[in-house]
Amino acid sequence: MNKALTVYKASAGSGKTFTLAVEYISLLIKNPEDYQHILAVTFTNKATQEMKTRILSQLYGIANGLESSESYLREVQGRTGLMEQVIRSNARLALSLLIHRYSDFRIQTIDAFFQFVLRNMARELNLTANLRVDLNDSQVEHKAVDQLIDGLEQGQDILRWIRDYIDRNIEDDLGWNVIGKIKDFGQNIFKDFYKEHERQLDALFADDSFFDNYTKELRGMQSTLKKKLNDSASAIIDEIKHAGVDEPGLFRRFLYGYLVKQSKAEPLPDSTPGYVQTCIEQPDKWTSGKCPATEKATITALASEKLSAMLANLDEYRQSAACNYQSAKLVLAHLSQLRLLHAIADTMNRINRESNRFMLSNTQSLLRNIIGTSDTPFIFEKIGTRLKHIMIDEFQDTSLAQWSNFRTLLENCMAQTGSRNLIVGDVKQSIYRWRQGDWQLLGNIDRKISPNI
Repeated sequence: MNKALTVYKASAGSGKTFTLAVEYISLLIKNPEDYQHILAVTFTNKATQEMKTRILSQLYGIANGLESSESYLREVQGRTGLMEQVIRSNARLALSLLIHRYSDFRIQTIDAFFQFVLRNMARELNLTANLRVDLNDSQVEHKAVDQLIDGLEQGQDILRWIRDYIDRNIEDDLGWNVIGKIKDFGQNIFKDFYKEHERQLDALFADDSFFDNYTKELRGMQSTLKKKLNDSASAIIDEIKHAGVDEPGLFRRFLYGYLVKQSKAEPLPDSTPGYVQTCIEQPDKWTSGKCPATEKATITALASEKLSAMLANLDEYRQSAACNYQSAKLVLAHLSQLRLLHAIADTMNRINRESNRFMLSNTQSLLRNIIGTSDTPFIFEKIGTRLKHIMIDEFQDTSLAQWSNFRTLLENCMAQTGSRNLIVGDVKQSIYRWRQGDWQLLGNIDRKISPNI
């Protein structure tokens, strides 16, 4: 059985474009009318034009028996199993169809394809007909930061968030160009990790009391975790004091200091110090070499009875509590930055609404929201076609949002009888990551790796 999806991983110059072109031509040779059901996406206009030119020229070469197209002819013959005369005849017909219906020749950049989907789903996305799509994200974001800062007044929360951001930059020795730093920081609103959670953040920011309550909750959790650690360490020190052997010099090197430190410290995920582990496992190792015999007997007996177990519990709790404590600490440290980021995004969205502007960077997240909850054939109906075969060039350059949208369409194509889909890319040139785990979940896959890697 032919696999519905072929994944071709190969390095530069190993024939990825040739493979994609041969697959595209093979589909046309098998059924020339299939040109309207094939979508191939690339990442640059130049690559799109080169791919279209290659397919048209090779169809012409195959149809007319040109020597330069011989390698394509043999590959197509091997994939289709058709006679040479049939291949040449179908190539001529496919070429004629593509030339006369060039607008249906769907080799596009990934952004162009999703812009096409966006415009055809304007009603579902509540977009106006005269919407202006803007490519310059940075320019609009910089304008939003300027407006945000120009409108600052004493007592506003946002002024405190900016001060917190400035203080953190000074602590990290990142310079005094505050406005420039805020503008650079604001670029995060265009990234997938922010857009993925933007709606959730909007809902949280709509509740005026959320962040005050959340901050209070995190600080309360920190206080509880730290107090329990400190109390556990203090309890060991109290046992030692009650036994009358609380001289630091009587104990193994660093041990008494460790206990004193933990009676005041915050939980840290550091590994257990060797001398602490020794004292947990061997109660007779609590004392120093200079410890008198009487005190040594007292400490050893106390360690055997309870101190070693208390120390083990202390160290185990320190490490288990560290994750929640340090997470709360990091969240609190960056909460003002998140609020500042949302304020920048909110200002930019307001500017865009006033200008009837739509940012290209918002395309993927908008479509993801509607594609993720809609029947895929409905999407095809809106764009006026039924896709049967999808090919993705330079797959390693797809962002998480782009792949999420494409995956829905790809799964629908793979479910159709006779569907052939192709993903090609180079792991070494990955901008994002090679999402092997993602496409493996699709099933029915033929994985090919170029020997040139």
